[in-house]
Amino acid sequence: MHKYTMRRYCVQDKCYTPSIIQIGSKYRGVASWYGEKFHGKKTSNGEIYNMYGISAAHKTFPMNTIVRVRNISNGKTVTLRVNDRGPFVDDRIIDLSFGAAKEVGSDKKGLTEVELEVLGFNGKINSPLSFNNVPKKDSYTPQKEYIQQDLGVQLGSFSDKSNAMSLVNKYKNDYYDVRIYTFKDESRVLYRVRVIGFKSLEEIEDYKNKYNLTHAITVGIK
Repeated sequence: MHKYTMRRYCVQDKCYTPSIIQIGSKYRGVASWYGEKFHGKKTSNGEIYNMYGISAAHKTFPMNTIVRVRNISNGKTVTLRVNDRGPFVDDRIIDLSFGAAKEVGSDKKGLTEVELEVLGFNGKINSPLSFNNVPKKDSYTPQKEYIQQDLGVQLGSFSDKSNAMSLVNKYKNDYYDVRIYTFKDESRVLYRVRVIGFKSLEEIEDYKNKYNLTHAITVGIK
């Protein structure tokens, strides 16, 4: 993950929180495309936008997520990489480059209904792990165990440890483990409050929804 592009951000008085997603996940919604107005300008991950290339903008997918886009009306598909943020219109799920829109036959239409399927991350197509096909070696970990041990929810980050402790006491319970992780650099110390012990990404989302944790982020735990 590119940590700086996973930060919560706000556009047009509305805020968005990039989130971790799973390979194989499918989403359905309305796609638009963007062209000349942004051609030659920087995308959200610092690249130069080429309207004739194959790429897309998404509000919350991790940068460099590989996605297959299928046009519902004609069945045409294109596989592309997310390198930008948007579209910032509630009823649109993805903003295609002009080149990608042309591939799926939506370049002559402003909007089209599509299905998205997550294929990989960091610019590479991957395969989802399963308990049946993971080699029996110490260097491999089944997906469910990986999620349980290595993913959590960050509730907040503080320079004052007492504030972090207050948040720990607010959210601690018998089921999930709430911990303070200390991060140091040359100029400061941060105390980050994170909840761990989840068995799946779905369980994390349920937890965030239950407590209305709109500002919380799903993070990797080392």
